[in-house]
Amino acid sequence: MKITPAAIVLALTVVLLLSAAPAVGQDRAASGLDGKIAFLQNGEVCASHADGSDIIAVTQTGGKVDDFVFSPRLEYLAFTREFAMAPGLVPCDFDGEEWPMVPIHSVVFINLATMSTLTEIEPEELWQHLGQWTAPDRFVFYLTGTHTLAGYVEHDIKSNTQTKVDRSKEYDLYGPSYSADYNLVLYTTDSGLGETYHHRLHLLDRTTGEDRILVRQNSIFSHNLSPDNKSVALMGRVSRDNWVARDVWIYRVEDESLELFLSDSAGLPRNGPTWSPDGKFIGLADGVEMLLTAVENPLETHRIKGNHFSWIDDKHLLMSRGNGIYQYDLASEQARLIINNAAKPMFLKAAGGP
Repeated sequence: MKITPAAIVLALTVVLLLSAAPAVGQDRAASGLDGKIAFLQNGEVCASHADGSDIIAVTQTGGKVDDFVFSPRLEYLAFTREFAMAPGLVPCDFDGEEWPMVPIHSVVFINLATMSTLTEIEPEELWQHLGQWTAPDRFVFYLTGTHTLAGYVEHDIKSNTQTKVDRSKEYDLYGPSYSADYNLVLYTTDSGLGETYHHRLHLLDRTTGEDRILVRQNSIFSHNLSPDNKSVALMGRVSRDNWVARDVWIYRVEDESLELFLSDSAGLPRNGPTWSPDGKFIGLADGVEMLLTAVENPLETHRIKGNHFSWIDDKHLLMSRGNGIYQYDLASEQARLIINNAAKPMFLKAAGGP
């Protein structure tokens, strides 16, 4: 049997994904943040009850937090902190005479049970940006240089070590997605050349090591498992009438069926797809609105103005709008302001919770 470079990369992929598998039987968060809202306010990560009351500051940086991500079990917080000012990547004028000074950031990890800083990774020559948790105690952030993606770094909380991820061995073209317990991983690989080039959507079970190819299509660039792990919503590019469209499909895991769910001719937002907690709606968002479409009846839709959406439960969402955070009710289609002068809301629910 001939061993191809693609086969070697795929083998490395499986090893990398399995190595990040979550441990079994760990306790849920001891931070007291389960069921609360997190958001940015005055340059700090803050938290409150779901109605916006009793706001507390989670970080104390002097107003220097840029972005944040909580770990799946709410044990840790990763955030970027303004570290220094440096010349920007794009000049203020095209003659290149003036370069703006912009902040560069360190990546900070804190233990939420003790509120102690575990480590702060200072920038060297590159900009550092938050990525995602790949397991309850592993986090990937990425580096950028002048107009380019420069690489990925995985931080291991337990060993307090960083590992640079070789881009040629990166396990996913666009970023993996996970089941709620992090035992199932969706990721994409590519295969073929020229007219035979296509993407493959994999489903990896970290507990058994089984790796299945679910879908082969010309383009797959985002995907998410439904809450019950029985369906996958995926978005990809298709050529249609001399232009490139983005369509959304639903793949049913049990019967291995694939159906077109939404066509880009409807003017779809570009980010997503995501699922509502009950799996009844699929959401697509951009910087100004979210489009929610009922899975069983695509004619039932909600267009909600705002950004940075986060589900509270099956009927309510958080979102930023203007200079405040709102709670949106699906039944009444009304948005209610709950917090002023805040942004980037996130509803906190520890993995493994009810």
